[in-house]
Amino acid sequence: MAQENDLDHGLRDNLEATYRAVSTGMEQILHKSIPVLDHGFIRVVDYMGNDAAVVRAARVSYGRGTKKVSEDRGL
Repeated sequence: MAQENDLDHGLRDNLEATYRAVSTGMEQILHKSIPVLDHGFIRVVDYMGNDAAVVRAARVSYGRGTKKVSEDRGL
């Protein structure tokens, strides 16, 4: 399948540093084709954050911060 292999080659040759949250599990499958059923496939082309990003977003949503919740689990 030509479309399946379009992104599999060459994208990891040009790596750059990033300031965004990195998920090692997602990085391992990023841009790789994963077969689905008989003739299909899926490919992760991007992702948004990791578990720490969710915690940061919850803290930001409180505005000035939290008075009682100091542990991530409480968010």
